[in-house]
Amino acid sequence: MNNTTISRQTFDDAYLSLFRMILMYGDKVGDTRELRNITLNFLNTNAWDGILMNSFRAMSPKYLMGEMYWYLSGSNLLKDIKPHAKFWEKISDDGETSNSAYGYIMLKKFGYDQIQYVIDTLKNDSASRQACIHIKVPSDKPTKDMNCTYALQFMIRNNKLECYTYMRSTDMWLGIVYDVPFFCLIQQMIAKELGVASGRYSHTMASCHIYDRDIQDEWDDTYMTKEIEKLKKKSDLKLWHEVPKYSDLKESNLFKTLKLYHEEVLNNEK
Repeated sequence: MNNTTISRQTFDDAYLSLFRMILMYGDKVGDTRELRNITLNFLNTNAWDGILMNSFRAMSPKYLMGEMYWYLSGSNLLKDIKPHAKFWEKISDDGETSNSAYGYIMLKKFGYDQIQYVIDTLKNDSASRQACIHIKVPSDKPTKDMNCTYALQFMIRNNKLECYTYMRSTDMWLGIVYDVPFFCLIQQMIAKELGVASGRYSHTMASCHIYDRDIQDEWDDTYMTKEIEKLKKKSDLKLWHEVPKYSDLKESNLFKTLKLYHEEVLNNEK
């Protein structure tokens, strides 16, 4: 099977185009419609590019903020994400931690900061092909929580930082809409640290699918075409206008805003 590549200017356009393709041409696999070996390409040049703005997929800005703080804080504890979404508890193997806490994997799991490793590698050799963040950890034990993402690779080409993400499995309704904003933020922070522009973001998926439970009858081709034409912005994500250098993250308004929101949610739980 040949790879299918969808290249657009924005994540919104790429997402809606792929969603329409799955609805029209996806294979029926279990309780999903699925396409395989798919790559999305778009330009990640400013703070909004990795965030869906369309009115069709009304992702939750509040959940995005909670998950983003969980990742950036380096926690893998369920108690730090459960107030934002209870479903994490259902897929945990031990009821206390998550295998899919990307921030913990990037910052702590292997005993070093993988984001800093990428920065150091590209500072030492801007042509390097070794600036990778590894997410998937081999295991011989069954798990309810296998990482969907395998790795991220960063390269500087034409004085722009490009990011290539590789995934085994992508839920088009609940997964990619929150994964891509985090990976794009990482790309932009690294680019600022390196003093280069942020450029292409590429997202390759072995399986991208829509669960039957998420499909609605009115989503025909005419409906999807209209949605592509009426992209709208979300005003409640203004904090994304400021992306810090990675070394300035913990002191940035972005991190402080996410932390404040997280603490407010925790207080409301009491």
